[in-house]
This record gives sequence, C-alpha cells and structure tokens, in this order.
Amino acid sequence: MSALGRLDYSIDSAKITSSTGEIKEFKDLISGVDIYESLLSPYIKAELTVVDSANLLESMPIIGQEKIELSIIEGSNIIKRTFYVGTVTNFIKANNQAAMYVLKLITPEQMMNSLLLVSQGFNGTLDSTIEKITKDYLRSKLKVKEKTIGNYGLVIPNWNPFQAIDWVAKRAMTSSKMPFAFY
Repeated sequence: MSALGRLDYSIDSAKITSSTGEIKEFKDLISGVDIYESLLSPYIKAELTVVDSANLLESMPIIGQEKIELSIIEGSNIIKRTFYVGTVTNFIKANNQAAMYVLKLITPEQMMNSLLLVSQGFNGTLDSTIEKITKDYLRSKLKVKEKTIGNYGLVIPNWNPFQAIDWVAKRAMTSSKMPFAFY
C-alpha cells in the first residue's frame, strides 16, 4: 500500500485471442486499466487504454468479441480474469505507426447474455432456478450462496438470462425471510 492509501497493481500479462485463434501479448501497450463493479449490475465492466505503437489493430483486426485474458498482480496476489472486447472507442491516430484507443471489455457472462434467450419452465426453489439459468445459459460456475424459501413452478418467456434472473430474484425471499439479492 502506498503512502496515499491506494493499492498498487501491475499487469502481469494481457493476452488477446483473435477470431482466427491468433494470440498476442500486449501488456506493454496498455497505459491504463479501469474495472467497474456494482451491486446494481450483474457483471463487471473493464476498459483498457491502449497506446498502440505495434499496429495491433491492423495486424490483428479487433472488431469485437475477441478474448482478453488479464493477469493482474496486487501485492502478493495474482488475479486472473477473462473478458471479451465489446467495442473499441476513442480512437486517435497519432501518425502512421501509432494510435491510442480504449477497449471496452465485457465478462463472458455478459457475452452469453447477449447471445442467448431463456424460454423454459422451471420447478423448485428460486435459488435453484437462478443457479440453473447461470449454469445452462450463461455457462458460468457462479454459485448462489443464500438459499430461498418455497417451491415454485414458473415459465420464463423468451428473455435474456440476466432479465430472467432479475425477475426471479425480485420474487425470492431468503430462509430468514429477507429479500433475496443476486449480484
């Protein structure tokens, strides 16, 4: 921890995988990392500011949905996260050999949420319904820690997974009869 009370982080590795399967390390091109997490959002967002003197955008066209694997060092911990490129914004071309831009990243769960719809009936507790949606539709290993009370039969009518989870979570009560929260 620094004297100002801020935590120090450094990028151990940043790899991008193109749609053709080509993998490139580009940690030396990253000048900034911003990661956003909120209890009001079911996913994490990240932004990488890239100062590209290696013509990464031209040598490996980045058009969205490329896989980004980040490894960040925080003290003695290594945090590894996988993201996908959502968009490329704020593109500034300095000259023929250098550019600066921001890669807006989304989580694998957010990627699956944009690709799939839930149209299915469920029976059982609402926490088991949420776990089934996260496993089957978001392909996530997220586990529900708080159990809900009651058994229900319900049908999700062609909604994206996050919309379905939100609808179910708003109707659930924990075993201590408190409103259920999924985050």
